[in-house]
Amino acid sequence: MPERTAKTILLEMVGAVKAGSVKDLNNPQLWLNRAFELNILLLDEKDKCERLRQAVAIKKLAVYQGQEKKNVSAADMEIRTLDDYRDMKIQEGVIEIIEEQIKLAKKNSGLNSY
Repeated sequence: MPERTAKTILLEMVGAVKAGSVKDLNNPQLWLNRAFELNILLLDEKDKCERLRQAVAIKKLAVYQGQEKKNVSAADMEIRTLDDYRDMKIQEGVIEIIEEQIKLAKKNSGLNSY
């Protein structure tokens, strides 16, 4: 059985939407289970994001310190071209999606229980 990650859970939900089987997602227990799993796995995603932020900050400091005339804007622009910066922004988006999915799961489970 493949490892369960936040991304695999989100991909399952995307697959259900694309397959038109969203009605399968109307089960309140399924929403709560997914919210629970995502909430636990969110720790890993946040850890990954913080590691990327730190890597980007270290590189930004190195760029800034290497400048003859100190220019934060130029250092920032240079950093935005790095793969680590792109990965950090993608990771921030993943975290936002997970947090929103948890909110939706809680709301959906409450709505369906009435």
